[in-house]
Amino acid sequence: MLFESGSQLEIIGAYAFYGLSNLKSFDLPDSVTTIGHYAFAGNVSSTAFNISLNSALLTIGEYAFSNNKKLTTILLLDTITSLGIRAFYECSSLQTINIPLGITVIESGLFFNCTSLETVIFPEGSQITIISPEAFINNFSLININLPETLISITSYAFSNCMSLVSFYLPDSVSFIGSFAFYNDLSLVISVEAETKPVNWENDWAYFGPIEVLFAVNHRSITLIPDNGENEIVIFQKIGTVVIPPTNPEKLGYIFGGWYLDEGSFLVPYVFDVMPEESVTLYAKWIPE
Repeated sequence: MLFESGSQLEIIGAYAFYGLSNLKSFDLPDSVTTIGHYAFAGNVSSTAFNISLNSALLTIGEYAFSNNKKLTTILLLDTITSLGIRAFYECSSLQTINIPLGITVIESGLFFNCTSLETVIFPEGSQITIISPEAFINNFSLININLPETLISITSYAFSNCMSLVSFYLPDSVSFIGSFAFYNDLSLVISVEAETKPVNWENDWAYFGPIEVLFAVNHRSITLIPDNGENEIVIFQKIGTVVIPPTNPEKLGYIFGGWYLDEGSFLVPYVFDVMPEESVTLYAKWIPE
């Protein structure tokens, strides 16, 4: 479907092009700011929905493209600020989607039953805070998704039945995960930045899901051997965070000469700065009084 050049259309209302089974492509006028609820739902033959780089589009309503079963791709510009509930429900040929910078919440069921969706891209600077219930449920083909550091909440069944997912990284910003969030993701290994399960994660967040959950994946250790009869000291924290050195140890008849990376020769002194990329062991140097 084509509009005349220079169209000033701003709003495509609810159900405007609903159920047009013979509609194969649509070129959105640049002037359109709003696509209403169910506006293009049920267009089962549509393979292309073209949004130009000059588009003024801000809002896509609930179920707007639901059951567009042949739609393989759609360009979502960073100017878009709202994607409604189940806007792409059962777009079963959709393969890749980029989440606009202006989006802060992935609404419920946004990509429900997008069974061919393989890649979800959150751009650098993404401000996503919430992934709502069933947002990516039954995305059987999903293999790539990068979660932004702004993410706070992953709710119930958000990624359940994503059976092709094999790895998933959870930043330490995630303070809540709902029940069955990864249900039936039986090949999935989840790497968690937090040291232990945060208190607000539901106890059944990983029920019948990940084959393995690894905590503290971005943490390393500095082990200090005091060689004075006392136990070793272990500093364990996130890579790149500032490390505060411990109080200097004491040893009868000796003066503490600093911490060194090499035991015995003491040629490589260690300067405390931030937690390194790899764990290290340090040895105390003692100078006779």
